[in-house]
Parts: sequence; structure tokens; C-alpha cells
Amino acid sequence: MKQLPLVLLFLVMACQPQVNKDKYIRISGKATAVPDGMVYLVKAGNWKSRVDSAKSVNGNFNFRIPIDSAFVPFATAIHFFTDGDSLHPVRLQYKNPFLQINGQPAMRDQFWLERVSISINGENKGGLPLQLKAGPETRLMMRHQFNDIGWMGDRDTVKRNEKRVMLQKEITQHPSSYFLLESIRRSKETYTKNELVSLLSLFNKKILVSVPGKKLQEYLAVLPAPGSTYPMLSLKSNSGDQQAMLDTAARVNMLVFWASWCTPCRKEIPLLRKLYQQYFRKGLGMTSISIDLQTENWQQALEIEKMPWRQLVVNKDQIERIENIFRFTSIPFIVFTDKNGREIGRFADYDESAAGLYEELIKKHL
Repeated sequence: MKQLPLVLLFLVMACQPQVNKDKYIRISGKATAVPDGMVYLVKAGNWKSRVDSAKSVNGNFNFRIPIDSAFVPFATAIHFFTDGDSLHPVRLQYKNPFLQINGQPAMRDQFWLERVSISINGENKGGLPLQLKAGPETRLMMRHQFNDIGWMGDRDTVKRNEKRVMLQKEITQHPSSYFLLESIRRSKETYTKNELVSLLSLFNKKILVSVPGKKLQEYLAVLPAPGSTYPMLSLKSNSGDQQAMLDTAARVNMLVFWASWCTPCRKEIPLLRKLYQQYFRKGLGMTSISIDLQTENWQQALEIEKMPWRQLVVNKDQIERIENIFRFTSIPFIVFTDKNGREIGRFADYDESAAGLYEELIKKHL
């Protein structure tokens, strides 16, 4: 058989379908104070959600994480355990090359896993942060460590507008950033519908068709227009029957989203009890709505707290839908509506000083 010329052979091979081989993200570490043993790569928001593990020997460790074409970058951290303590992980800390505190480099305990090789070096002792070499998502995260980019909950309209302009500028410069998309997603309830439409239009198509991009667009699709009413949904009560979330007989509805495991939620209950005792006879309809995954934990918390107002729980397969409809990503979260189900106020997170704001709004609409 006559041999093909080398150039022709190359062209033929180039036209053949390529074998779909797994690709990897590699993380190499050399942190001399990390003890011998196992180190764990985890999702930044949950130390129990392990992505990979590696063995550390003399401070040297290597991760090799397989990825495919559907891989989406996400925030991660690395930790280890000491003295047999498996409940209190020690996280590696990294130098922020952009920011300082009192003349010293700021530190961050997470980085973004993305399609680049990542290296970690340093002594990791005496409070000194490690040197981290990572990708553009990590650099963006470091640059915005202290300005809480993406959160639009400021009551100061001037400050809020400044943050919105900054976010628009960053997305325009980095339209492929999953970090910026995640910054919006985790605080999506602080945006108006028009703001979300405008900001999402600045991202490129690859971001928008990704899983997190699609989820944010799904949220946008169910986001009510300003002035519209919330749907009349029913949930299971603590007595076992189905009850409407909104009390149509109340002049003002106060919907309190919480869970038994949420410490700030439990701290807020005495404040809620005072408001209920003072205003339920005047037309306030208060309803606590649990997003507990285990209903027995919810029932146990009700036995302890003994809240006299209505108690409902969301089925675990409906939690994401409820979060999207009422636009919240963290608890405690409170929505006030008028008697027609139109929103008149919302408050995210626990704040001891919020009692006055709750009462002011209630008095205004009763």
C-alpha cells in the first residue's frame, strides 16, 4: 500500500472526529505548615460538600478534578482537620493582592474553581496568608471582597445607584463572568424586574444558557410585575390541613419565612410575638412559613417556641418555586402585603432595630 504524504496524512487525521477525553483542573499546593494527612476541596458555602480530597505530605498536595464541556466555575475552599476534630475544619487563607487592612494584605479563604491550573504556596503559619495563583473569576472576587458587589439592598438610593453602575461596568468588561452572575443570583430579591432584564442582557450567550444562567432567567419569568398581586397558594399547616398563605380577612399580611435550624430566625420570634399581640386584633394577619426539609424538626421547633399565629410549611419539592415567587435567597425573610395580596414591604435578614420599621409599616396600612 502506497503511503500518504505527511501533510495529507495530517489533514486526514484532523478531519476525523476527536475522542471525547476527560479534562482536568489541577490544583498544586505547597504550604509547609499544613499537617500530613488529608486535605479537602469543598464548595465554599458548605464545608461538608466535598468536591475532591488529596493527601498532604510535608505540605505538598495535589488535586485533579475531572471536568467536561458542561462544567461551570464555582467558589471553593480547601480545609483540613487537626487533632481528630472532624467538626471544625481549618481553612487555608490566601493573600488578597488588591486590598489591604491597616497596611497588611487582606485575606480570603476561598477561590473559584475554573478552567485554569491553580497553585498555592507559602508557610501558612503565624497568621500569614498563602500565595494563590488562580484565574480571572478569583481575581474579580478578590477585587470586590469588601464592596459586596451584587447586593442591592441599600436603603440609601444614592449608594444603591452607585453600586448598580459599578456592577453594570464590571459585567460590560467581563461578560463571561460566573462570579458576577452568582453575585446577582445570591441577592436577586434586591432587584427590580427591569434591573434584572437590563443586567442579564449584558452577559454573553454562554453564560445565559448555563445552568445558573437558566435558573436566573426562570426566576425572572415568574417575577411579578410591580403592583401585581401574589398568587393564592396553599400550604400544609401544623394541624395537617391545607391553608392559604395569604389571610384574605386581614388588612395587612405579614409572611415570615424561616426554618428551625436558622438561629437568627429563632432570635426574631420574641419580636414577632410582641407585634402579633399588639396588632392581630387590629387587622394584622401574621403567618410563619417554614422551609424545613424535615417536617419533624419544624414540629419540634413549634413545640418549643409556641407561636400563637398561623404556622405553615413548604413541601421540599416546592421550596425553590416559593423562593422564586417571593424573591428571597436567605432567611429570615419577611414580606408584607395589603389585603389584596400586593406587596407593601420586604425585609431580609435579622436586625434587632427592624422592629420599629415593621411597626411603622403596619400602622401605615391598618
